[in-house]
Amino acid sequence: MQNPFALFGLDTEFTLDTALLSSRYLALQKQYHPDNFAAQSAQQQREAVQKAAQINDAYQILKNPRRRAEAILQLQLSENLNPEETVHDTEFLMQQLLLREDLEAAACGGQEDEISTLRDKADDLHKQQLQAIETAIRQADWCSLKLHIDRLKFVEKFLQEVEQIEDRLFA
Repeated sequence: MQNPFALFGLDTEFTLDTALLSSRYLALQKQYHPDNFAAQSAQQQREAVQKAAQINDAYQILKNPRRRAEAILQLQLSENLNPEETVHDTEFLMQQLLLREDLEAAACGGQEDEISTLRDKADDLHKQQLQAIETAIRQADWCSLKLHIDRLKFVEKFLQEVEQIEDRLFA
């Protein structure tokens, strides 16, 4: 994996200045825009397109907290993460199962207040996982970081499900 932090000239840190990230993204996009290479050789044009794609990919990674944490972990471990690997935390998985059951019951009953309460619970879990991720990175606790990234994936998926239900029932 190419280091997305290095591409943007940023320190490898979880907390980023998003305004700085955006300004560097725009500057890099302008610098490597394929139109700037129209008069160049076919090879240079291909390289510009590849560089523009790398810039876009790196920006998508850095602007998303979970993906940014995954990038930090991957850089620290010097190996690719297995996207199929999942959480082996029974208590957390049971909590997620109960939340999904509650969401299904609330959706079937059209209970807008209960769905809103579940969204609030999930938002709190999301914030907790982001804080735990930041702590794990600061402490260089890579095993804990992996666990919290995996948990965050579950919470994000649950929030997507809540959003889909809200869109379907209350739009």
